[in-house]
Amino acid sequence: MLRKRYWENDHVRISDETDIWKRIRYSEESNEGVRDHKCYATSEEVLLKLLNRIRLNEDMVSSDYQGEEHPSINILLCKTREKPICIACFDLLYQADTIECLWPIIEGFNSHNFQVKTFNLSVSLPSGHSRQNIIAALEKAPDSDFISIGNCPPLEVKERWKNHPPILEHSAIYVGGNYIKLSRNVSQSPWIINGERLAETSVSECIGEILREKFKCDDYNFVAAGREDSNVRMLGNGRPFYFEIMNPRRPFLSQQELDVAQQEINDTKKDLIQINQLTMITEKDLSIIKEGEETKRKTYSALVWISKIVTPDIIDKLNQYQDKVFTIEQQTPIRVLQRRAQMVRSKIIYSMKAEPLENHFLTLQLRTEAGTYIKEFIHGDLGRTKPNLGDLLDCYADIMALDVLEVDLEWPPK
Repeated sequence: MLRKRYWENDHVRISDETDIWKRIRYSEESNEGVRDHKCYATSEEVLLKLLNRIRLNEDMVSSDYQGEEHPSINILLCKTREKPICIACFDLLYQADTIECLWPIIEGFNSHNFQVKTFNLSVSLPSGHSRQNIIAALEKAPDSDFISIGNCPPLEVKERWKNHPPILEHSAIYVGGNYIKLSRNVSQSPWIINGERLAETSVSECIGEILREKFKCDDYNFVAAGREDSNVRMLGNGRPFYFEIMNPRRPFLSQQELDVAQQEINDTKKDLIQINQLTMITEKDLSIIKEGEETKRKTYSALVWISKIVTPDIIDKLNQYQDKVFTIEQQTPIRVLQRRAQMVRSKIIYSMKAEPLENHFLTLQLRTEAGTYIKEFIHGDLGRTKPNLGDLLDCYADIMALDVLEVDLEWPPK
């Protein structure tokens, strides 16, 4: 009743039977604290006066009450700048809606020229060590060592939060298409060893640098459905690919703008690469590329030299596999052992067709399972691929040039 009497005499324009008083009174009686979030939505003035009245009442009913005010009253009712600094957020959350906090964000947003429709503002404290690491360290520390470091959390802090430049980030977006590689001196991704560039340029750079300019992004990641060596051309309709565009300032390019970008790439890189069907895709579509890399069939054309003179009998012997499926066993090629695990892979060749050229030369068109090493099938890789073309013809064979004609994958998705 004493608590109620003091509440009725307060100047706050809320009676003792209002919802907020009922909620706080119930929470106190049940020793649960104030868990109803609606209580915290009221004004600061009401909350401060309410908390002071509750604390004052507790002192008045205690046996040692001497008629003095609770020491927290002056703290709670003082001006904002005189309040103790929050030891958890250094007053950042308390002042998050002030111009001091918001203006650097507004300036940063305008200077980066983001073109967005909505945004989220997130405030986070430094993460430091992970929760698991902290728990593990505390479990190993004796209580005496823990107590000796002082108060935890600290009783007070001296400085409020400091405003650092905000980190402005847009979630990644994705654009896909197909590329045709016309040059035998272009790698799929930058090929640099010990600081030396081993290929003139790369497919990812030819496309990605123009997309970087169009999307105004920080960076990009290039992913394709499989890969060809730098000295292998990619012909036909091209190889499916997508770009992950990192932190774009212009994330909403229309299809017309993408068509313009595609034409610019094709015009400026016309002797190296061409692309088609450049379009925006979603994150859900990305698994199609991975599936194509691992499971889809691919068609190749190879220029082959053999140690025998090419005769009609040799051509007929090879063409019997035109509609005949067979399996080969391939150890990891010597040329990629430095980056691939040593193992034996079974690969299917679905069809093989030969056409004679002159003397020791012929062309060979193959349709194979994804992941088949065509060069190694032709020259045998010192016996690491069995059977190889030399085994089938009982002679030596080598590959002069290789083209990819088709990747059996519908892309981009309709």
